[in-house]
Parts: sequence; structure tokens; C-alpha cells
Amino acid sequence: MAREKELVVWMQNRPGNLAKLGNTLRENGVNIIALMAFEEKGRTPVHLMVDKVTEARQAFEALGIEVEERWVVTVELANRPGTLGTAMDILALKGININYCYYSVTDGTSAFVVLGVADPLRVESMLRQ
Repeated sequence: MAREKELVVWMQNRPGNLAKLGNTLRENGVNIIALMAFEEKGRTPVHLMVDKVTEARQAFEALGIEVEERWVVTVELANRPGTLGTAMDILALKGININYCYYSVTDGTSAFVVLGVADPLRVESMLRQ
């Protein structure tokens, strides 16, 4: 497990906005590692893990797009039935609440999991013990 930064980009829920986000990243040589987006009262928080956080944030800011950096905990799991449940059982036994989770299958055998938790530094240190 590792503590890493994600970006949360706030956009209006309108046709073409996700394309704008993707095109902006492409134009700045930034690759998406994992993404979660959902509509929330007409706005869409797009949670992104990217390979170049600073470049992505600066590109969005230059376009006037609202963007936040947040610390999250990431973990790579085997892409098999039950691995997410087993990993989350370990966190639950340690009293860690997961505020949100998203993941991306990396190569067919592995999954990259992003966990939004209240105190990522504490969680990272607990899980390294």
C-alpha cells in the first residue's frame, strides 16, 4: 500500500465535458491510471489517478477548471474473485472506514485500487506494520 495524490476535477454534467478532460490530458502528455466519475446535483466530481499530477493540475487550472489534490491510499491486488473483500476485511478489523473506492484492472491479472480514507498517512503506516 502507498499514499499517493489523486486529482478531483469538478465539472458541470454536460455533453463533451469528459471529452474535454481527456483531450486536455492527452495534449499535456498525461496518462490516466484510474478514474471514477458520477453525477451529483448537476455537477460531476471526476476522481483521477494520473501519471503526472502536477502537469494535469496545471493544465486544468489554465483552463479555469476547478481541481483539487487529495491524498489517498492505493494498493495493487490480484484480479481474482474475493481479493477486494479480503483486503477490505483487513482494513475493517483495524477500524478503518473507506469513504470511497475505485479501481482499474492493469494487465488482466492485477487491479489498482484507490481508497479514500479520513487519514491516509495513518492508514499507510498501519498497513506497513
